[in-house]
Amino acid sequence: VQLAGGMESMGAEFELVGVEDTDDGMHLATYRFQYLPQRGEEGATKSWSFTCGDNQGIMTTAPRTITLSTRLCIYTVQEHDTLQTITRRYHLSTNWLNVWNANPTMVLDPDLDIGAGKLIKVGPVYEVKAGDTLANVAGQFSTTVKKLLSVNPHLLAAPEAEIEAGEEMCILACTNQPAPSMSYKWAY
Repeated sequence: VQLAGGMESMGAEFELVGVEDTDDGMHLATYRFQYLPQRGEEGATKSWSFTCGDNQGIMTTAPRTITLSTRLCIYTVQEHDTLQTITRRYHLSTNWLNVWNANPTMVLDPDLDIGAGKLIKVGPVYEVKAGDTLANVAGQFSTTVKKLLSVNPHLLAAPEAEIEAGEEMCILACTNQPAPSMSYKWAY
């Protein structure tokens, strides 16, 4: 397998799985394509084009393209991840209950390994309404523009600029803010 047009792998891996002989004397190679999106690629679409052929350059095929879109508000669990580590990674403080509530049948204990490769929802997806800006969406969901942009890299709007209606964005509550102070007045 050779990436077409000198493209880089963009985080993807091509791995030879096996080679088998066919009845007509040819060799059939099987490759595995694997891609694990990284933080900051939420909402992104990537394409890989590749060609196949023999090692002599005699037989080649037309380029094939694989296109993948990374879903918003979905996290692929890494080895040894727990609800606690995921909430720290997304700066949700100790608010692991939000992630647990979004995945009630998948995660039973916040301190146990979830299992590498599972998909976990980290927040809801919001569909932008006409007239929405990053600033008013942040206010509506008790978060910050900075938090919205950190999990929605596809949004390039300025805080007060309108976002296109119908655009989807991931919403994560901002729990990095200090807890509200309580002041009590004693009724004497």
